Amino acid sequence: MADQTKTPAPSNKPKPWRIPLNEAARLLGFTRSGLHGQMKKDPAFPRPIKDGTDRRSRSYFLTEELEAWLDRKAKQRDQQAA
Repeated sequence: MADQTKTPAPSNKPKPWRIPLNEAARLLGFTRSGLHGQMKKDPAFPRPIKDGTDRRSRSYFLTEELEAWLDRKAKQRDQQAA
């Protein structure tokens, strides 16, 4: 008898290409203030994109930039461990 188990189908739902500051902080495991601190101390950390010119305009991060930053951090960690 053939195996009846099904593998989950890959999600066709596209990844969001930009996420708000709160979601970026949650995704990276930071608090809002921790994320702001990271932005100040790490010049390689991605900069947010403002939705307008007003000081109260929402800020967004590009998911590709956050993933690239995290990948660089992981590679640095791996190089230091070697």
